[in-house]
Amino acid sequence: MLSVLVALMLSLPVALPLLCLCWVLMLPWLSERKSNGKGYIYTAVTYISIASYSMYLIHVSLVQPLVVWLIHFDSLHLTMIVRYALYWILTIAASILLFKYFEKPTTDLRNKFSSRRRTPDPKPDPGI
Repeated sequence: MLSVLVALMLSLPVALPLLCLCWVLMLPWLSERKSNGKGYIYTAVTYISIASYSMYLIHVSLVQPLVVWLIHFDSLHLTMIVRYALYWILTIAASILLFKYFEKPTTDLRNKFSSRRRTPDPKPDPGI
């Protein structure tokens, strides 16, 4: 048992950088990969990737404290797997709502006003 634990502890400092290196080396191949753009999985991954900033904001500020509160709330008797699933469901649902009703309209409004300002300046008359 002790030898397995020692082997695991020694392999982690080697395995983690090796795994990261493998992902870095796969990035060019992944960026060139084309998809047909159809299907439920493609649609879900695309929408989640668009709402990822909202997910970042939501999970730390709202969902994580809620799940921590649920973990300490013993009368529900939720297993850890149910809590983990609840965490992801709440994070994804709240981030999609935040993206759809706040981030997207705000971005559209910003683009609307910034496109008005980008009108080309009149060129100075070279004869002056």
